[in-house]
Amino acid sequence: MDMQTAKERALRIREEQAYIRHAMGLMGWDLWGALPPEGRPFRAKASAYLASINHEKITGREALELRDYLKPRLDEDVFENEYERAAIREFVKTVDEQTILPFELQNELREVTQTGQMVWREALKAKDFQMQLPYMQKLFELEKKVAECKKPDQPVFNTLCEGVDEGMDVEQIERLFTELREGLVPLLQRAAERDRDVDESVLHFEASKPQMQEFGRFVVETVGFDFNKGSMGEVLHPMCYGIGPKDVRITTNYSRGAIDATMSLMHEGGHGMYNYSSNEQALKYGLWGGISGSMHESQSRYMENIVGRSREFWSFFYPEAQKRFDALKNVPFETFYRAFTRVKIGVKRLDADELSYSLHPILRFEIEKAYFDGKIQVKDFEEIWNEKHREFFGMVPKDAAEGILQDIHWTSGHIGYFQSYTLGNLIGGQVLEKQLEENPQMYEQIARGEFAPTLEFLRENIWQYGRLYTTGEMVEKVSGKPLSAAPFLKYLQKKFG
Repeated sequence: MDMQTAKERALRIREEQAYIRHAMGLMGWDLWGALPPEGRPFRAKASAYLASINHEKITGREALELRDYLKPRLDEDVFENEYERAAIREFVKTVDEQTILPFELQNELREVTQTGQMVWREALKAKDFQMQLPYMQKLFELEKKVAECKKPDQPVFNTLCEGVDEGMDVEQIERLFTELREGLVPLLQRAAERDRDVDESVLHFEASKPQMQEFGRFVVETVGFDFNKGSMGEVLHPMCYGIGPKDVRITTNYSRGAIDATMSLMHEGGHGMYNYSSNEQALKYGLWGGISGSMHESQSRYMENIVGRSREFWSFFYPEAQKRFDALKNVPFETFYRAFTRVKIGVKRLDADELSYSLHPILRFEIEKAYFDGKIQVKDFEEIWNEKHREFFGMVPKDAAEGILQDIHWTSGHIGYFQSYTLGNLIGGQVLEKQLEENPQMYEQIARGEFAPTLEFLRENIWQYGRLYTTGEMVEKVSGKPLSAAPFLKYLQKKFG
């Protein structure tokens, strides 16, 4: 076997796998939007069948032979460019992981996740943690087995966190979170006290669903989301599905009103733009879509918060909101924006203000770590959840729906993921620092509705590279230094101090 033939065969297998994942991605999207309850059993079988084809392809004799041939040559000067090297490195890593993981374990994890997500909907309505408990327990057990298979000599939680953010270990994450909390907590307490009497009622007004949909679409399209590469829908828990290199599905939930729904679309639109903006080399070698975990979260939270919650953003869009929503016609901009940016300590992550938000993922990260350190069990999660909310926020949820069941992550297989939201905020702060250094007029441009320079900076420095780099490499490439909490704290101090 020669090197060129080996590379071509490995890339062909990756391409075939991408087609299968595309079909499975559509199945996942459909799970939330259209699949009727009695269609679930057959869907589960169809999904398992496609997964088995994918598994056979990446663990078959050809893939193993190619892995053994290519792995010792990954650092040699035998690649057309760094994209090709990264694609082959991904191929080798995938073969290694899939060979180690028993397919039965992967299939069980997939089936429990699909069922667990459906049960979560019902448990949320019933406000009953016990309905969800068996699935959550099983998923934590299965994720532990997966991590032990992958890296038996490493702490399980480290493996899970590295699986989300390659190169970031638990010790590094804890160090960053300690730095953040030390600067954040005093600022949060002062800001919450200052905003205690701010009236938020102007944000909660009646509007029809078509009105909210039209305004949300107008905002994200004006900012730069390309509806030739993405579509917009509604689900219970807002998310972005990357189905293909130029096919993303962004969603929101209109139950909490027009402003909240619009900000969810800004968040998911950030994911979507990152997903579909990979350059031609990334597309050619199957590296499109962006770096998972905290880098992807940094881009969604950048668009939602650093852009979308800025005074300049709303000074541009507020007149349009007043035209579309009668309830805002006589509300002065300052009254609206003060309510919009009010700091109010609460127990729900998705309702959290920009200042207090980062503490919510840290709380969940600490619960996960305690579990994998063997200190607690899943059956204790609700009690510990409430205790930690008292410690972090001085209050406890009134029921399971407001508390332990508010997130879908622990029943959708996203265990070891929560830290990515807060890390994403830190990355966003560091990216903003660099962007303002290169373009001090960024916010003045936003105030005029000129979003192209902001998006062009992100596209040129982050989005175009797809998965060419790890998170740490990407942060250093764009900002010139390792990740730190300091730039994000500086941003928060300027905005809320």
